[in-house]
Amino acid sequence: MLKKATPNTPGAFPVFMSKSMSAQRFIRGEPDGYLVSIKIEKPDNFLDKDDSSSKNCKPRVLKHAAHLLVTAGQDSASARLTAIACEKRYLGSGGWLPVPDFNFKESKALAVFLNSTAGRIQLMRQAGKKLSFPTYNPAAWLPIRGPDIKDPSTLETLGDCWERTADIEVPQFREGEGNGVRALWDNAVANVMDWDPNWLAELRLLLHDEPHVKALGREDFMEEDD
Repeated sequence: MLKKATPNTPGAFPVFMSKSMSAQRFIRGEPDGYLVSIKIEKPDNFLDKDDSSSKNCKPRVLKHAAHLLVTAGQDSASARLTAIACEKRYLGSGGWLPVPDFNFKESKALAVFLNSTAGRIQLMRQAGKKLSFPTYNPAAWLPIRGPDIKDPSTLETLGDCWERTADIEVPQFREGEGNGVRALWDNAVANVMDWDPNWLAELRLLLHDEPHVKALGREDFMEEDD
């Protein structure tokens, strides 16, 4: 079993937890919480990979850590990202789901695609019970179709885009075009998918205007009718 911990807790390891608008602001991601196994008996050896005595100290869940993490649910308007890619492998708890089947290069490419308009629109089709704050489970991600990340040119193009945008703060969904980082992702995706970038840009602008993305409520529509 795992429980929340502080950075100074013996045996604690960093995880992605929060779904808030301030928690994840960059596609490279930054862990925002810590967990610890309540069964660890030798915490001093917890992170020592070369020490065979540490094998019984690490919680089994760590084998599911991944370079790629996808959202498990977030506000459709105030959130910023649907996926993050990290050089180190991490776990998610509550707000984020690790996807352990991909290496770092593949994870960077997938993060760019899943944050592009093409990725977001497909995910919104699996919104579940609430459109304003949908919760996703792993099955919601299965129908999403993307590029062939085994293709070297795809890996290079989308990976380079991740590198160029890794330190750009991503605006909230409701901010629309914001600083233009979403256009950079869309252009890279259009390139590898051989799509018309203008067509993808039109879809992006339409997505910006979605009521649940703009955080419009019933009152807003009534005002427009007046």
